[in-house]
Amino acid sequence: MRGVWVVLCMISMHMSKSNPYKLNIASIPSGVSEYDFMLTGDFFSHMGNSDILDADVAAHLSITHKNEAYYCSFILKGTLTLSCDRCLDPMSHQVDTRYDVTVKSGPEYDDSTEGLLVIPDNQASLDVADMMYDTAVLTIPMRHVHPDGECNPAVAGLIDSADDESESDEYTDGPQD
Repeated sequence: MRGVWVVLCMISMHMSKSNPYKLNIASIPSGVSEYDFMLTGDFFSHMGNSDILDADVAAHLSITHKNEAYYCSFILKGTLTLSCDRCLDPMSHQVDTRYDVTVKSGPEYDDSTEGLLVIPDNQASLDVADMMYDTAVLTIPMRHVHPDGECNPAVAGLIDSADDESESDEYTDGPQD
């Protein structure tokens, strides 16, 4: 039990008290440090995303501090609840993804190179909330719908009848002889 307490104390030393997603990167020792986060509906709501109705995503961050670089590996697994684009009922979207980025310090902020983030020399902290948010949201397809047959039957019936009407209109809207 003492080992768990030591690990939790070490993790809390590297995290901001006011923002649990802000890591004091300058104090992370050489070697590997591990962090775990739960991304819930509140997390996505605070990030300004109203399309995600709820969430239960476990995010694991492993940071390897070697020389002057921090090699960050995010692994996200869980479920996002979205509205189906077809019937508007809630639907589950599985998240199982990984994102790797190297963080270094430099004269100014620069994220123009894929897989590399340069933070200003005078910045001692790194807010990982945006990285986790982007990693989760990028798994959502442009069009998210229930699998065939799983949409709300009442709405699916309305869609089918509207499709039938539009098909019959195509044949009667043309020029008449």
